[in-house]
Amino acid sequence: MTPIVLCSTAAHRAALLRRLRLPFEATRPDFDEHGLEHLPPADLAAAYALGKARSLTERYAEAGALLIGADQVPEIDGEILRKAESPEECERQLAQLSGREHTLHSAVAVVDSVTGRAEVTCVSVRLTMRLLSAAQIRRYVEADRPIGSAGGYTYEGLGVSLFADVRGQDDSAIVGLPLVAVVELLGRFGVDPLGSP
Repeated sequence: MTPIVLCSTAAHRAALLRRLRLPFEATRPDFDEHGLEHLPPADLAAAYALGKARSLTERYAEAGALLIGADQVPEIDGEILRKAESPEECERQLAQLSGREHTLHSAVAVVDSVTGRAEVTCVSVRLTMRLLSAAQIRRYVEADRPIGSAGGYTYEGLGVSLFADVRGQDDSAIVGLPLVAVVELLGRFGVDPLGSP
């Protein structure tokens, strides 16, 4: 079977990919996200996902691996929300999202480490956050510690309780690896979790 490499060391992405029951290894990508901030949000997510996957092509060329990169970019009213680097920043972003709808762009890229062929897609999910008090936001941040998460929340934890409505085709996209898209992209390279037809 073609080796698969998840270009991420995020535990939540690995947990999602394990659902497909395909063997894979997870490796930290060697990718600098700076310099792409001028792109529209969905394009930015796709560029980050592709950059992460391509960053490991040389390392895995001999193995002939398929490299999976993924990234997310949340936006509200055209403004991109960056990764919250402190509890205070999490609280600020959550206060901005409270009672409002925002879009989470979750991109995935699959790259053939030998040929360099790449397939990329982006799944956008619309989330409406409940109207939250400052005390509720503070309690959430203390409980879930979503530091490092764009938007200041982690949906896979207590963060699911923040939302009144979620509209999208794949809830795994909210967590960080849209599995429906992953299956489709892997299929373009001849890999199917259910084997050959």
